[in-house]
Amino acid sequence: MGDMASDILLGESSALYQRLYEQGLINPSFGGAFEMMPGVAYLYAGGDSKDASAVTDAILREAARIAAEGVDEDYFRRIRKASFGANLRGLNSFENIAVTLTEGYFHGYDPLRFPEVFESITPEDVATFLKTNVTAERMETISLWEETKRPVGSLAENICGGVNSLPPKGRTCCERTEKHAHQLPRPVRGLGIEH
Repeated sequence: MGDMASDILLGESSALYQRLYEQGLINPSFGGAFEMMPGVAYLYAGGDSKDASAVTDAILREAARIAAEGVDEDYFRRIRKASFGANLRGLNSFENIAVTLTEGYFHGYDPLRFPEVFESITPEDVATFLKTNVTAERMETISLWEETKRPVGSLAENICGGVNSLPPKGRTCCERTEKHAHQLPRPVRGLGIEH
């Protein structure tokens, strides 16, 4: 369901993506997904932006709107069919089958039951997921800049993360949200940033 919620909220065919793109707040580098690992699951968005705060605010507003008004039925069906099709295509890959079966084993589910699972997910489930999980209280935003103040890398916004942007005047080249501002203590070469 997390994957479908991510696509409905942030996918390239979503109203939010189209609106942000038309406003010039995101470019084709923007995207999002839902990830699960042992002990954690998160929805994230990332990419380059000239105004990360505006993008973050728009994501929160759109999640709240969907939670309040519900998911459009036709759009929900299209996203569910696309997700189902992607899972079905994955059965053509030996590597994908091996990874999926292994993940299912360690996470305690049978991944080959995905047709039943997809059929059981409702638009209300997605709206509830967004209402519960995509909130300011559960979100963390990260923005990175080179010392030359050019956007770098790609980054995660969660609802763990943020969107790259130029730093506001008086800010350092690496900050988390206002409430968690910090500077990196050492070079972060993996991100292509050196202080």
